[in-house]
Amino acid sequence: MNGVSYFFFTDSAMEKYSLAVNDLQQYQLLKDSIFNDRKSKQIEELQIQYETEKKEKEISLLNNQNKAQEIRLENTTMVRNFIVLAVLILLGFLYYRYRIKQKSNRQLEEQQKVINQKNISLENLVKEKEWLVKEIHHRVKNNFHIVMGLLGTQTEYLKTEEAIQAIAESQHRIQAMSLIHQKLYQSDNLSAINMVEYIHELVNYLRDSFTIHQSIQFKFDIDPIELELSHCIPLGLIMNEAITNSIKYAFPHNKEKVIIITFKNMSEHHLRLTISDNGIGLPAAFNARHLNSMGMKLMQGLSDDIDAEFSINNHNGIEIRLTFIYDPEITADLTKIKTESINSI
Repeated sequence: MNGVSYFFFTDSAMEKYSLAVNDLQQYQLLKDSIFNDRKSKQIEELQIQYETEKKEKEISLLNNQNKAQEIRLENTTMVRNFIVLAVLILLGFLYYRYRIKQKSNRQLEEQQKVINQKNISLENLVKEKEWLVKEIHHRVKNNFHIVMGLLGTQTEYLKTEEAIQAIAESQHRIQAMSLIHQKLYQSDNLSAINMVEYIHELVNYLRDSFTIHQSIQFKFDIDPIELELSHCIPLGLIMNEAITNSIKYAFPHNKEKVIIITFKNMSEHHLRLTISDNGIGLPAAFNARHLNSMGMKLMQGLSDDIDAEFSINNHNGIEIRLTFIYDPEITADLTKIKTESINSI
């Protein structure tokens, strides 16, 4: 029992009640003070504990935030390092491709230089070949003219009309071939002849040779056809024979003398040449299967050379017709085969 309680009981026993009450009040005050101190201490302790726990939680939270920040920083660093590595790899790959491309470009440039040099060499060879071919055609034409001149000289020593006429016919045939080589020499195309121009020039030559001028009228119906040498020479010789025969024999009494030359594309690769006149026609006893004259035999033989269907008929005069197939590719192949066959022999 503390001092306050003791004074309370002592004063109460001595019947000093007012002092006892006062002692009790002092006791209660002291007790309350002690209780309040304890409560304050407890509250302070609780407050300190709360603050401590709060601080610890804040420290823990800050630690967690620091760790999260460190993790984010590490992740950011890893991502940055990965990006830098990826960029370096990409740059390395691009540089490698650039070096490969440079190497390829250098190789292509070298190859292009070689190709350009070869192209220049080929162009020079082509030009040289074209010049040589032109020169060949020019010389062949000149040689034909020399032969024609020799034949003309020969006629001065001939006395029979038949021999002189044979020489003249030979000159016409040679000129028909010479015109072809002349056209090839003058043309940019060294392998094919424009038949429209050739036929007109051949007719003009025969007009001058026979001095017929306007006494015989020529009519033309010619498609724009180009033929190679393998077909030009046979057709030129056939036209020479047919037109010469018409000029010499078809018009003994006719006032209106007409020779019609038609050369048409009937269909793809299918051509037809027709030479007709309005003269006296064939004699009644003429048999196309038994050709006696040199000119007729020559036309038949030349037709066979180009696999043409040859026919000669009376049709208000004489009509000579050739129908044949012409394909430049097939013709080139056949010419190559024939050349190889001749060379092998």
